[in-house]
Amino acid sequence: MATSACAQAPAKAEKPQYGGSLSIGNVYYTVSPLSFDAADWPWKHNQDTGLVYEQLFAADLSKAKRNGGPYPFQSDAYLPPQGMRGELAEKWELKQNPWRLEVQLRKGIMFPAKQGVMAAREMTSEDVVYSYDRLVKSPKKIAGYFDHVEKVEATGKYSVVFTYKYYNAEYDYRFGWGYYSAIMPKEVVAAGAQDWKNANGTGPFLMDNYVQGNSLTFKKNPGYWDTETIGGEKYKLPFADSITYRFIKDEATMTTALRTGK
Repeated sequence: MATSACAQAPAKAEKPQYGGSLSIGNVYYTVSPLSFDAADWPWKHNQDTGLVYEQLFAADLSKAKRNGGPYPFQSDAYLPPQGMRGELAEKWELKQNPWRLEVQLRKGIMFPAKQGVMAAREMTSEDVVYSYDRLVKSPKKIAGYFDHVEKVEATGKYSVVFTYKYYNAEYDYRFGWGYYSAIMPKEVVAAGAQDWKNANGTGPFLMDNYVQGNSLTFKKNPGYWDTETIGGEKYKLPFADSITYRFIKDEATMTTALRTGK
């Protein structure tokens, strides 16, 4: 039998494909959400609604190890400053005397139309201030969480200034990319922010269905603003048509669901 000594050329990377559905199960999704309102301070709010509501900052996945970068991005409660990018924020600067964070928002990012809740409209600095004010005034807030913040002001349609009483190393986490940083429109609050049926944000997905104790399903937001560059080519996000979180408490059952494609 003859064998070839010729080395095979590296396989050409396949292009990303649009469509299909994705089912996810992990430790966070063993617990069904009781409220979809950030002002209720549910500890896993950004896990339940992170595909719908966006924040000022997010992880810069171009710096992930999978892309040749230094960061694994494995922890859900730690983001190195050098690995952070703007999400709703286009640019920002932390300044002293006094300590303050000056944020310039991206223009043209839309809250989509949702029947019975709101007409489509642009996200502005007023939405950022409104979202922060609801958190800080909530009777359910974590004591001391925002003690370092003196005030938050909209200084223009797309500009926000956070003035601090003193420097807090978690300033970007406390209201930026952390657990309680979702930017929610006032129309959702007026309709009832606790109800999943009223959820409506600027994110890549729209909330489609919720069965307590079973699943939480999202469908693609066709008007989503962001893109991803892969192999030098820019793609409009998201790729999947739908995502489902499965609430499976038993590890063996979760493993079976994974193996059977459920």
